[in-house]
Amino acid sequence: MESKTSVGFVRDVILYASTHGVSTNEMCRELGISPDILLRPDEMVSGDLSHRAWLLAEQLTGDSDIGLHIGERAHPAVLGLVGFVMLSCETLGEALEKLIRYTNLLTDGVAGKITRKGRLVEIDILVKNDVVNSLSAAPRQRIETSFAAIVTIAKALTDKELPIRELRLVHERPPDVSEHARIFNSPVLFSQEDNSLVFAASAMEFPVLLANSDLLSMFEAKADSKLGEMERDETRTMQVERLIIEKLRGEVPCVTEVARTLGVSERTLQRELSNEKTSFSALLDSTRRGQALRHLQDPGTTVAEISFLLGFSEPSAFHRSFKRWTGKTPSAFRSAD
Repeated sequence: MESKTSVGFVRDVILYASTHGVSTNEMCRELGISPDILLRPDEMVSGDLSHRAWLLAEQLTGDSDIGLHIGERAHPAVLGLVGFVMLSCETLGEALEKLIRYTNLLTDGVAGKITRKGRLVEIDILVKNDVVNSLSAAPRQRIETSFAAIVTIAKALTDKELPIRELRLVHERPPDVSEHARIFNSPVLFSQEDNSLVFAASAMEFPVLLANSDLLSMFEAKADSKLGEMERDETRTMQVERLIIEKLRGEVPCVTEVARTLGVSERTLQRELSNEKTSFSALLDSTRRGQALRHLQDPGTTVAEISFLLGFSEPSAFHRSFKRWTGKTPSAFRSAD
């Protein structure tokens, strides 16, 4: 199962590029989408489309800090329904907790977590590995835009600067970090174990300027309804793909194990998949292919390591399967990419 993101996020990238002289119609044509879709910001599109939009915008604008710059232009309204929920909250803390709660309405490629540690609060952004996720291979711009947006939106909600103490980022330090220093005005650490924004806990009590409990109830009911719709729309195929990715860690998950996790019998699972015109073995094969392509985008992961991660008995077995999938060896595919 591939990750998804809201049209609103893709629109922000395209509109930012337009401020640098890039034609919106040209960019949509390059991405293979109609400009009309930009008028429906709450719809979801594939994570791959979002990934390609970021790469294209960075290339066409020549802005290596594009994530930071898009993030600092953010406003609650760009988050659609989630933004209106945040605007209606009483405090910044409540608004940030709602953002974490409704993250799936914006993207299912990441998960957020808020942790209070004495006088400090940490917001963690976790890249999900239970979906085919382009963020795993190229996280920098989208992680940086998320943190820059949090800082900017916090100011828009409260008219107060977020008292940041530290920002930790998993990706490597870029050559120029002057924009990081300007936007976050705090120590920014790279090559860390987590993506975390640390700030003073007192900020959680900052009042939101446009707080409205009546509107909050209305917007939150709508957000809960949309979350429920998304959960109901998940097919059995999507559930199985998600579990295969989650369990594919050096061993190949079997249909019995997946069925047990889903709370159904193996026979029932196979019948349900058949009704959706697929099978467990077909999903396992396609999921391993998708994960192989994702891992090969990371130059720091060797072909032997990928072979192990995907549960192949030896690298030669992985090579045979990969050639069947793509017509190329893993090394040739990586070189061509």
